[in-house]
Amino acid sequence: QMERRLSKDRILELYLNIAQFGPGIFGVQAASYYYWGRPVWRINRRQAAELAASLPSPTINNPGRYTPAFAARAESVYRRMSE
Repeated sequence: QMERRLSKDRILELYLNIAQFGPGIFGVQAASYYYWGRPVWRINRRQAAELAASLPSPTINNPGRYTPAFAARAESVYRRMSE
């Protein structure tokens, strides 16, 4: 039903503005400032991949808890983004 009223781009935008990207960090803009101190439009592709890799478990997987498993997940997302 939502797709009948909103475009997929708009749905994605709404999701990214409310999604959790770490403990108490909601929205992609807040995450960008929290992790890298800059607005989301100034992060690089690898940083964007790290944000994407934090979903759907951002309290466990996030750029602030850079575990080997998270690094592998972020690298996988980065490679797919680069295809």
